[in-house]
Amino acid sequence: MTSPRNIAVVTIDWSDDYTGGALSGRHGEAGHERYNFLPSKGVYYGYFPPNGYNFPTNKGSSKWLIFFVARPRRDEPSVVVGWYEDATIVGSHTRPDVKRLPTRSDEHPFSYSAMARSAVCIPAAARDCVLPKGRSLRSFAFVRADGEDADSREALIQLLLRYRKRVLIGTSGQPIKGRNVFSTDPELRKQIEEAAIAAIKEDFGLNYNFSDKQKVPGAGYDLEFEDKESGEIWCIEVKGTGGSRDVFFITRIERKVGCDMLADEKAGDLRRWRLALVTSALDPKRRGIKYFDFDQLEECFQFDCLQWQAVSKNGTAE
Repeated sequence: MTSPRNIAVVTIDWSDDYTGGALSGRHGEAGHERYNFLPSKGVYYGYFPPNGYNFPTNKGSSKWLIFFVARPRRDEPSVVVGWYEDATIVGSHTRPDVKRLPTRSDEHPFSYSAMARSAVCIPAAARDCVLPKGRSLRSFAFVRADGEDADSREALIQLLLRYRKRVLIGTSGQPIKGRNVFSTDPELRKQIEEAAIAAIKEDFGLNYNFSDKQKVPGAGYDLEFEDKESGEIWCIEVKGTGGSRDVFFITRIERKVGCDMLADEKAGDLRRWRLALVTSALDPKRRGIKYFDFDQLEECFQFDCLQWQAVSKNGTAE
């Protein structure tokens, strides 16, 4: 894997998917970067927040590796959310698919600053490439042009290139093409889930009888372990992430079962529900496991609704 001669780092607002999802930065629904990883006819159109429109002088080159970084929250460091391979920087233009996108509230169409046919978007729960603290990135900053860069940026460049290599070798070993964006890779998601399940089984060990509840409808947990000596039962809902951040998705049923079983536990029931969060599930050296009961979940996590079920108030909608 060769080292690109042109590398750019672009600071954008945070989104969980960048295919139209909400942004949690300054611009929210109006932010152009919310569509940075939504392809149109196999091409990705990425937006750069304005910085005096000072794009690199050799912007016509189609050999840019462009990293997009964002802060999960204002007080947290920036992390890599994805990148473009072999991108072309073009300045500022209106997206070709703008008519199919929601209308801007201020009547300005969604625009783009770079385009590429190969892109990698890191899932929100797997964004673990943290940029060094204290490093201030402008809305657009190119860190290497024509193979030259400042000595002060060498550490940042090497960090980014190592991360890119780790992600690509960890999947297909090659840059991901066209619509096959990393965030929608079902095979990777399956590998993470299986690794997380295996890690919890290993953590409990041989002193427990084991039952797999993953295919039991409405169970509200994945694994069940019964202590061979005490009879105590642990009902474990497993969440795995590819990165080191404590981020996961949980269903309404899972939360309800956790709440109900904690009430029974406090009343003396031997059944205990726990959510097991396995971070860096695919890397045994970095893997971590944390257990939470329902009260601890409510205390430690903020729950954001990403989707609602809409049901007609007047019966079946016509």
